[in-house]
Amino acid sequence: MNQLKSLVANTPVTVTYTQTDRYGRILGRVYTEDGMEVNRWLVQHGAAWVYPDFNTDYTLPAYQREARTMKRGLWADKKPVPPWLWRKENKNDHTELQINNILP
Repeated sequence: MNQLKSLVANTPVTVTYTQTDRYGRILGRVYTEDGMEVNRWLVQHGAAWVYPDFNTDYTLPAYQREARTMKRGLWADKKPVPPWLWRKENKNDHTELQINNILP
């Protein structure tokens, strides 16, 4: 997240959205004061995944393919795992970790 922080920390941004997800989170686009779309920049630089089930920007997959081909950011890893699969595969590990951190 350092890349995101370097783009938007202490800088005015504009968030546009038309929907929320099932958890009430905003699904939208973030723009810097000079008009740069942060979402696109993160994908182009391999700092974010395109979530195919919820993506409404049909230009993002091409930017992700380019980042992957150029091995930018997360794509430098030989076998990057999409976060939605990682969470699914590690659901029990995460719960156990939370319990271990709570209980004495």
